[in-house]
Amino acid sequence: MIIGSYIHKGNGATYSPTFPRGGLAAIFTASVLQLIGAASLLISVEHKNEEDTTFTNLGAFANITTVTNEVLDLSGIKEQVRFVYTITATNAWEGVLLLMTAPAWRPY
Repeated sequence: MIIGSYIHKGNGATYSPTFPRGGLAAIFTASVLQLIGAASLLISVEHKNEEDTTFTNLGAFANITTVTNEVLDLSGIKEQVRFVYTITATNAWEGVLLLMTAPAWRPY
């Protein structure tokens, strides 16, 4: 069984696949299960409508620097959503083990 995904600093930000919204609002949950090196993680939620040409920032989790569970409640979500994972670290091999669960969608 695979639990979570390793995300390393590498050369910059990592984007999740785009997915359709399931409601006008949602609760997003991120669980950092392990830190590799002295990494910190910033997770932003971006959204857009299908006819838009670029994504815009909807909200972001506080910068994560420890093993933790974080929750973010956002509303006014457009048709398409994605996550942006940005690792801040000295070395390319530093990163996190992240479990990003499915959003809990709400109709309002």
